[in-house]
Amino acid sequence: MAIQLIEYMMRMVMKRNKHLNTFLVQCLFISLFSCTSNANNQKAASIKLDKENSELIQQWKQDSLGCENIRSKVLAEKIIINLKLENTPKDNFIKIFGTPNVVRNYEGKIILCYYFNSSCVDGSMLKDADTCLAEFTFKNGSLIQRNYICN
Repeated sequence: MAIQLIEYMMRMVMKRNKHLNTFLVQCLFISLFSCTSNANNQKAASIKLDKENSELIQQWKQDSLGCENIRSKVLAEKIIINLKLENTPKDNFIKIFGTPNVVRNYEGKIILCYYFNSSCVDGSMLKDADTCLAEFTFKNGSLIQRNYICN
């Protein structure tokens, strides 16, 4: 059936039918976009969590403000490398790392910020203390850069 449709469309193109040419271009774009979407969905489905990675993620999420000094650059990098998260979609990244402490928009990029190595009292960050941020930058929905900054 698909081959017959392609043959029919080729014959119509050869006749230089403007309306059909427009239709074919639209079909081509729809096909391309549906392939891109499926590739992202397959990448999300391919992330397999073994016991070790599940424990690392749980540790990261448990220390949501960085007060327990469990969150660190080393832990973040280990999760990213183990799960091959470079170029992963932002929504999949958030599923793994949890809700960011801060979200910034900068020059068409989205930056997800997570606190780590924080100075805290009774589970709350001190207002005037130095802060450390793990910044994960996304462009066009995919992780493109990582920075770890302490002020």
